[in-house]
Amino acid sequence: DVQHYCHITHSAAGAEYKTYGMDYYDSVLVGGTGDLEWIRALEEARGDDAKIVEEIGCTYLDVMRASLKSEEEPWFEEEKPVVLVSPTWGIHGLLSRYGKDVLQALTDDDRYNIIVRPHPQSFIAEGKLMEELQTTFPDSSNLRWDRRNSGLEAMGQADVMVSDFSGIIFDFLFLFKKPILTFKGIFDKRGRDAMDVDREPWNLEILDRIGRTLGEEDLPHLSAIISATLQDPVSFEASFQEAQMGMDRYPGESGRRGADFIERTLNTLPRTKEAISKPVSSEPQGWTGKIRAAVSTLFDPSFYLEAFFALVLFYGYLLIGKRILVVDGFNYKFVTQGLPWVAKVLPLPLIGSLALIWIRERGACSFVRTREPFSLKELWLLLFPMAPITQYVIANQDILLFGDSLAVLGFFLTLSFGMVILVPYFLSPLMRKHFTVTIGLALAFHLFNMANFIGIFGMGRKRIQVPLFLAIALMIFVLYGINKKGLYVFSVLFFVVTLGSAVYSTLGIGEERVTTQSGKVAVVAGRSAQKTPDVYLLIYDSYPNEETLEFYGIDNRQMYESLLEKGFAIYDGTYSVGPISLESMSHVFDFEKAGWSTNLRKILAQDANGLKIFKEAGYTNHSIMPNDYMVRGVQIDPSVHDSYFPNPEDGDVNIKSSRILISAISEGVFRFDAAFGHTSGEEFIREKRQFLGKRSEQPRFLYTHVDRPGHTTDIGVLADNETELWEERLRIANGELEDDLAVVLEHNPDALIIVAADHGPYLTKNGKDLNVPAYSLGDITRYDVQDRYGTLLAIRWPEKGYETRYDIRILQDVLPAVFAYIYGDDALFDRLRMERKTLYPYVTGGVVVEDGIVVGGADDGKPLFDRVGIRVLKDR
Repeated sequence: DVQHYCHITHSAAGAEYKTYGMDYYDSVLVGGTGDLEWIRALEEARGDDAKIVEEIGCTYLDVMRASLKSEEEPWFEEEKPVVLVSPTWGIHGLLSRYGKDVLQALTDDDRYNIIVRPHPQSFIAEGKLMEELQTTFPDSSNLRWDRRNSGLEAMGQADVMVSDFSGIIFDFLFLFKKPILTFKGIFDKRGRDAMDVDREPWNLEILDRIGRTLGEEDLPHLSAIISATLQDPVSFEASFQEAQMGMDRYPGESGRRGADFIERTLNTLPRTKEAISKPVSSEPQGWTGKIRAAVSTLFDPSFYLEAFFALVLFYGYLLIGKRILVVDGFNYKFVTQGLPWVAKVLPLPLIGSLALIWIRERGACSFVRTREPFSLKELWLLLFPMAPITQYVIANQDILLFGDSLAVLGFFLTLSFGMVILVPYFLSPLMRKHFTVTIGLALAFHLFNMANFIGIFGMGRKRIQVPLFLAIALMIFVLYGINKKGLYVFSVLFFVVTLGSAVYSTLGIGEERVTTQSGKVAVVAGRSAQKTPDVYLLIYDSYPNEETLEFYGIDNRQMYESLLEKGFAIYDGTYSVGPISLESMSHVFDFEKAGWSTNLRKILAQDANGLKIFKEAGYTNHSIMPNDYMVRGVQIDPSVHDSYFPNPEDGDVNIKSSRILISAISEGVFRFDAAFGHTSGEEFIREKRQFLGKRSEQPRFLYTHVDRPGHTTDIGVLADNETELWEERLRIANGELEDDLAVVLEHNPDALIIVAADHGPYLTKNGKDLNVPAYSLGDITRYDVQDRYGTLLAIRWPEKGYETRYDIRILQDVLPAVFAYIYGDDALFDRLRMERKTLYPYVTGGVVVEDGIVVGGADDGKPLFDRVGIRVLKDR
C-alpha cells in the first residue's frame, strides 16, 4: 500500500499542469515560491486540503547546469550582439503569428547576429511555414537556423532571447542569466489547472519582469527595444533575483534538498502493515470521507503543534485587548477573564503533540509548512464581524454624519482585515489558516457584537460569555473545515439578514412618524401674553415619584418636604408617555405624538410646538445641557433657539459621534452616560447658575437637563447593589437641586419653576426593556411600569391658586398648563395637551397606561399609582 505520494516538478516553467494533475499528491517538491503560491491558489479554488509543498530548487535546471560546456567558438565571424529567436510551436506561437515580421525587422538592422531555433515540433506540424521562412531568410553571415537536439549551444551564443511562452525562456534565463523579450500569446487554459484559478500562472505573470512583453504594435520598434534591453543590466538583475526565488531558488542544491526531504518523510511514515493507504491530501469524498480525514488529522502530531501556536496567538490577542480596551467594559472583562483560562489550556496541545510523536511516530516528527496563498474569496469572511457594526451605524444615523459612518465602518473593517486576512496569511507558514481564521473571526465577531449580546441575553458573566464564544468558534471551525465556500455563504447571508433587519427597523420607525406641524402653534397666533414670568424647566434625569421610591425602600421625604416648604406643588402619580430621555422630552416640547430617532432630535432642535409658542409669547428660548446629545446631528434653528450650551457646532467642545460609537462598541455596551463632549460637570453647573442668577427685561424660557440621578446601565443585568448605587446618585442630585433652587429663589422668586424628571430609573427586573423571553405579560407589574415611566413633577407657580387649576396628570401636560397661565385662557390647556397614553410599549413588554390605568400585565385595570393628587403647604 502507498503511504505517501510525492511529486517532483521537472521543468523550469512552473508547476501548472493538466487538470487535477497535482491534486492527489501528499507532497510536491517545487523550484520556488512561484510554484508554491500556484499550488496554494489551486487548493483554495478547489477547496482541497493543503498538501506539503517543499521548495528545493529545480532538478531539471541542475542537470542542465552539469551539461554546460566551457565557452565554445563563436558562430559568427563578426562580433555583434546575438539575438536568439526561439519560440514554441502551434497557431499561437510567435513564428506562426509574426515570424516574417520579426525576422524582417532583425535582418534589416545590421547591428545584430541572429539565431533562429524553432521548436522541433514546428518542422512536423508547421512544415510549410518553416519552408517559407527558411527560403525568405536563409542562412547568411549574420543569420543561422539551428536544429540541433540540444538548445544549450545556441543559448550559450545568445545575448538576448526573443520568444513567446515557450518553456525554453526559463532555461535561458536561469542557466545563462540573460534578458528575454516575449511576444504576447494566447494561453489556452483548456484541459489545464489554470481553468480553476482566477489568475494567470506564475510563469506567465513573471514575463513582464524578466524582460519585456511585446505586442504586434512593437514590431516596427523591435530592434530599438532589443538595444534598450541590452543597455539596462541593473533592472534585469533585480528582476532575475525575483524570478530565481520563484522557480530556481537553490541552484545546484535541488538533488541534496530533495533527498533530505524524502529521507525525513520516510522516517515519519508508520512502519506497520496497517498504515493508511489513502493519501491524506486527496480530496475527501462525501461526509464519510470528510469525517475519516478529520479523525486522521486528530492523530497527526503537527495538528496539535499548530493548535499550540494558535492558542499562543489567541493569548496574544487577549493581551492586546487588555491593554487597549476600556477598563471595566464588558469586552475588557471578557479578555481579562479569558487570559488565565487560555494559559491553563495552552500546554495541552503541546503535550498531545509530544505524546503522539513518541507513541505513534516513535520519536520522529517532520513539521513542514509553507505559506498559504491569499484568495479574494476570503474577503467575504469580513462581512461576518462587520454585520453588527453595520447594524450599529444604521441604528445611530440620528447622531452620525456621513463622514462619521465611514469612520466607524473603516475603523472596524481595518481591524477585521488584520485579524481575519493579514495575520492568518503571514502566520500560515507556522500554522494553518484553519486555526488562525477561526480565532480571528470568532474573536472579532464576539467583541464587535458584545453590545448586542448584552442587550439580547442580558449577559455579562463568564458562565454565559465563554460557552457563547466557544460555540461561535466551533461553528466557524467546522464550516471552514467542511467547506470554506459554506462559510463564505454563511457570512454573506448573516450580513444580508442583519442589514435587512436594521434597515427594516429604520423604515418601520419611519412609518410611525407623524408630522409635528399640527396647527397647535396657530391656536395662540395673534394672541397677547397676559403674564410673562421667566419659565425654568429643570429636569433631573430618572427621578421617580415618591411612591416608587418607597417601593424601592428609599426614604426621600426630606427632599419632597423641602420642595413643599419652598412653595412647590407636588403632583403625585405623574408619568411620562415616553420611557427614554429623547422620547420623553420631545413629547414634552411638542405635546403631540411624534416619531423618534432623527425626527425626535429635529423636534427639539427646530420644530417643537412648545418652543414656537414661547417665541409667539415674546420669550427668548435657552437650553443649558451637559452636552449636545439631545440635538446631535441636527442643525439648531436660530429662530427657535436664542442660545444653546454647549454650542453643538463647536468641534472643540463636542466629541465626534464616530469616536463615541467606536468607544461604545469597544467597551461592549451603549451606556446612557456615555461622554458626548468635553464640557465638565463644573462648567455645566457654572453656566446654569450664572443664567439662573441673572434677570432679563425680556421673559426667558430655560430648559436644563441634569444627568443625575440617572438610570441603570441598560445592559439587561442589575448588580446586587444596584439600588444602593442609584440611591447614592440620588443624594448627589438632591444636593444639586437644592443649590439650583437657592439661586433661583434668591434672584428670581417670581419665576415659574418646574422641577421634573424625564422618566424612571429602571431598577426592577432586568433594568431594561421587558419584551424579552424571560418575562411573560403576567410577570409585569405596575411597579415595573412606574419604574420606567413614572416621574417626579413639582411646580412653583408665581401665583397662589394655580396649583390645582389644571388637571395635570402626565409630564406632557406641563407646557399646555404653562401656556394656559401665560395667555390667561384655561381652555388652552385642553386644546394643547396630548393623549395620556404611554408610547413605546415594548419597554414594558406590551403593558401600557391610559389615563392613569394599567392596561395588560399582572395589574391590568388597576391605577398605575395608589397616590394620585396634588400636595401643597396650606399656609403658603
